[in-house]
Amino acid sequence: MKHLREFLADLTTQAWTRLSVIAPAWLRTVVPVAWGSASSWLLTHVTWQPVVDLVAAVDPLVLAGAATAVWYAVARWAEPHLTDWVTRLVLGSAQVPAYDAVAVKSPDGPVAGPGSIAADGTPVAVLIVNEDVIVDAGQA
Repeated sequence: MKHLREFLADLTTQAWTRLSVIAPAWLRTVVPVAWGSASSWLLTHVTWQPVVDLVAAVDPLVLAGAATAVWYAVARWAEPHLTDWVTRLVLGSAQVPAYDAVAVKSPDGPVAGPGSIAADGTPVAVLIVNEDVIVDAGQA
């Protein structure tokens, strides 16, 4: 029975840890989509003629996608200047999702990742900075 309790406690801890990693990413996807959908719905109810003509000429799904893309782009641009509560309101979470380092498949052959060796025998280090992956050979 003791082992079962330890196993369940460990499983619960892993689940909460995984949720704490996934939740910001999920929120930062769902909330901007909700805002984009709401803004596209609002655009369909505007009575100003130029907006009415634009909305009539565009497919509703394209309008929703464009509104979401614009919402997200503006929110990400403004994010460094916003307070945490405003960021949570417009993006869903003030916490930027963090992901574990993963191996990157190299088109030249073996998998490149932290501690990997390139085809020429050089150690490879992978650094992820603000969603950009920088592969730096020779400095593992």
